[in-house]
Amino acid sequence: MGHVSPTRMRPPDVAREHIRRPALEAALDRGADGGLTLVCAPPGAGKTTLLAAWVRATPARPTAWVRLEPEDADPRRLWSAVLAALTALPEVPASSRLRRLLVTRTTVEQDFLAEVVEALAVLPQRVCLVLDEFEHLRDPVSWHGLAMLVRSAPPGLRLVLSGRRDPLLPLPRLRLDERLHEVRTEQLLFTRSEAAALLDRAGLRLTRPQIEALHDRTGGWVAGLRLAMVSLRGHPDPDRFLAEFSGDERPVADYLVDEVL
Repeated sequence: MGHVSPTRMRPPDVAREHIRRPALEAALDRGADGGLTLVCAPPGAGKTTLLAAWVRATPARPTAWVRLEPEDADPRRLWSAVLAALTALPEVPASSRLRRLLVTRTTVEQDFLAEVVEALAVLPQRVCLVLDEFEHLRDPVSWHGLAMLVRSAPPGLRLVLSGRRDPLLPLPRLRLDERLHEVRTEQLLFTRSEAAALLDRAGLRLTRPQIEALHDRTGGWVAGLRLAMVSLRGHPDPDRFLAEFSGDERPVADYLVDEVL
């Protein structure tokens, strides 16, 4: 199905002012015993940044990363990207069947998906597959294939999905079986202390009341905090800005139009 850009197969760089979030990274670590790890929250909640920091913090853990795109609604393109990311890992040996599998030009057959599961089951070392922005997956065939991975739970694979809304997978059943590890919106919201650390790391010296006002205005929404920081830099009257700050601010409005509407 064509060349897969290397930029899609590595986690993005983490911003200089990024604040490590040990509790959330520990929550991701707890999913290592199997099942599905789901990071699900609205735009701007910090899903990708959290996962990128987590992956980069443990380079010894073999991780295949795929940033999904609208074109991945085609299941052939999805599985081509997945195979490319997995076979780019040195931990996938040259003898692995994953390196010999080919996505056909017509459709993704059941036999192909079964071969992927079987090849993952016999990997000598467990690998992690992160699929970021899974909201781009709309074809039932794509979700059927991912459901096979989750249901089969090959011992060689840990699957992590990140997206804006619940995936088309049997989440209630996975919860009941204790095979679902979740990070949700309420966990991703910044606390006041995290907001203060972020502002300080960015070089913004605000008073405690100013920090509390900004946190209250944004509700801990990470994108809101970062967009407010853009406007606060060099602002002559931070108190006035914070008093008037709302979703009508140009950076916030532009973000909402681009990412949500």
